[in-house]
Amino acid sequence: MRRPTMLVLLFILIGTAPLMYRWHRHPTIFVITPTYSRPNQMPELVRLCTVLNTAGNVHWIVVEDAVTKNRALTRFLDDCGLPYTHLSAPTSPYKRHVRGTNQRNEALHWLRKSFQLTGQSGVVYFADDDNTYHPDLFDEMRTLRRGATWPVGMIAASNWEGCITNPNDRSKISDFWTNWEPNRKFPIDMAGFAVNLNVVLEYPNALFDDTTIGRQEGLILLRLGFKNGYELEPKADGCRKILVWHTKSATQDVQVIGPATIMNML
Repeated sequence: MRRPTMLVLLFILIGTAPLMYRWHRHPTIFVITPTYSRPNQMPELVRLCTVLNTAGNVHWIVVEDAVTKNRALTRFLDDCGLPYTHLSAPTSPYKRHVRGTNQRNEALHWLRKSFQLTGQSGVVYFADDDNTYHPDLFDEMRTLRRGATWPVGMIAASNWEGCITNPNDRSKISDFWTNWEPNRKFPIDMAGFAVNLNVVLEYPNALFDDTTIGRQEGLILLRLGFKNGYELEPKADGCRKILVWHTKSATQDVQVIGPATIMNML
């Protein structure tokens, strides 16, 4: 009995070795996810929970667009199995604001309050709950020095947009492709960049602008000390792979509400 048991354990260890390698790689990635109540919220968060567990060594910062935190969401995060921080920050109802801005800023405040004096190493990434992420994306960003970027699929009526590198030098960005305002200093989607935690701590007043539509990425990167997108490191095999897609789920038209017997309904 002992020999078959040992063989089974050996096969399990061999099979899980790649995952263990992911889980124990450093630095930690602090994934900031704004979210809001809607019928699609739970399935979107389940998908993201799954890929973040596969990526490993992630601290998930989930910020609700709400005055107070939803207990059902807290229970979901408990069950997800990741180290997490659950916050809430409402979007102002009085004038037009960019959705997600207050929530991302709340997460930045938490990071600075938690790690300003600790010397914690890490990477900060803004991951919306409705995008689609390949686990390899997180390994790509772990090695960045100050900031990095990569292409994003299915965005702005195009099949992709983002950085381009020269075949003779894949370590530097030579151009950007986008079909929306290509002359921007940072023609980059929110899902297409990450920065070192030390950069976030180095610029304690750098926050998102809650009124400027369509330029949030460039504004925060400027405030974090980057002059333009060419200063970012190209990732994803020299900007030749799509590892994140700007997907949008169809809004579920819920017209009938069932009895309140489901514990994890958000």
